[in-house]
Amino acid sequence: DAFHAAMENLGLLRTIIRDGKMFRLPSGLYLGINVPTSLNALKVMISLDAMRTTGRGCEIAVWHVDDPANISILGLADVTPSFFDELGVGLGAVLGLMSTAPPRG
Repeated sequence: DAFHAAMENLGLLRTIIRDGKMFRLPSGLYLGINVPTSLNALKVMISLDAMRTTGRGCEIAVWHVDDPANISILGLADVTPSFFDELGVGLGAVLGLMSTAPPRG
């Protein structure tokens, strides 16, 4: 979790948006859009964060993509937040509210 948080601080996300839906990328794959650093500097920062958070180095492949819509990845898990997620209300709480009688008066 600490490594994922460090990657997010670098502007690297574990999700991609397609057709208005959010999908989780495969484990170990991150997407950075408009990351304000060179690819070589980014590799160094990732390596340092890996050592700092996990105590181990990591294998890194970094490449430039002109348009994330051109990335083709099969089998992505849909993690689009629901309306209730956006409200911070669990679905169970909503269903519980719906199953109770409305208050009188």
